[in-house]
Amino acid sequence: MRLVVTMTLVTAVACWGPKTGLGWQQGATPPWPAHTGSICTTLSNGTVILLGGQRGDHGGGQFEAANCTNQVYSFEVEEDTWINHTEVVPWTKRWGHSAVTTPDDMVWMFFGCCEPDSPRIMLNDVWTWNPVLGGPWKQMDTKHPFEGLEATSAALRNGDEIWIVGGWSSSRGTLSQVEYLSTTTLQWTVKSDTHKAPWQTRANHATAISPDNEWLFVFGGQHRDWKTGRWTRIGDTWRVRLSDYSLSAWQEINGLEPGRASPTAIYLPNGWLITTGGHYVPEHAMDSAEEDYVKNMHDDMHKQTLWFNDVWALDMSTGGRSGFKLVEKEAPWIGRDDQASCESGGSILVFGGGRKYGGGDYLNDAWRLPNAASVYHLGAGQRDEM
Repeated sequence: MRLVVTMTLVTAVACWGPKTGLGWQQGATPPWPAHTGSICTTLSNGTVILLGGQRGDHGGGQFEAANCTNQVYSFEVEEDTWINHTEVVPWTKRWGHSAVTTPDDMVWMFFGCCEPDSPRIMLNDVWTWNPVLGGPWKQMDTKHPFEGLEATSAALRNGDEIWIVGGWSSSRGTLSQVEYLSTTTLQWTVKSDTHKAPWQTRANHATAISPDNEWLFVFGGQHRDWKTGRWTRIGDTWRVRLSDYSLSAWQEINGLEPGRASPTAIYLPNGWLITTGGHYVPEHAMDSAEEDYVKNMHDDMHKQTLWFNDVWALDMSTGGRSGFKLVEKEAPWIGRDDQASCESGGSILVFGGGRKYGGGDYLNDAWRLPNAASVYHLGAGQRDEM
């Protein structure tokens, strides 16, 4: 199976560099500009698709989208080769979007920030594209039961259910709603509305579904208290069995320390979930959109922000009952948030990201850790029957 190429530019770069740390390798500088908030998803042949993102300051609470991109690249991991597919992209530039790939190599992309010239109106569209079969991007005719969202999370179940959890709404703030879209009927099912689940509302978090399709995991992110308006970075992790989903069935398991926004969800072939990166900043208010206030607040928060390059692992083959464990305290790449991360051929991949609170100081590097399960001694577990 080969990728059907619709492109304006082909860039082949040098091979991966020497191994550092536990075996990480840096690729040559990618052809895309430094940016943050891109999403990567992997095709069945190992090709990685990189979607959208933010190239300039995004203004934090102002949700500025002027510097967003609609760039789409494919990446052949072993060859360290990028192909630009942006010329055929019809959708609005964005960041804060979500994407998954179904077993037929259909890429599904959801939502994000923001409507053109309306920085507080989140997008509510759903798009598909099959890079293997070719053809154009297509906007799906489906009616999402809620308003547009950004910084939500998406995970695939049974090959045809895309679960959307939490996120940010410009009218309701951070959310804890749980819903899924059937890719066959294009119908949405709401499993629980916001403020119903036992875990805090959140955005810029991560979600995963175990390979046996039994368990949904939600972890990390940032929470806004709807009464005080204060923001908190959180590291808690929750699971629920999907075959008998109920609000009372949610269970808290061992999470991430410190808490963090924008953790990643990387699936290894043997059933382990990897998360890495993100940022922590102390609890703070964001109660004004005035330019001077936002700048001063961002400058102050930047001095207190921690950017992570640690690596955590959770055994989904056991239902995640033991929670996350730290497997690498400090990877050789610089700590960052809002990076794109995914798996291909057993390798963990990390692309770009940011180093400045409120947006800026973006990166355009590429890293991989081959044979990640072996490096971290992550063996296959036993199915959790609890």
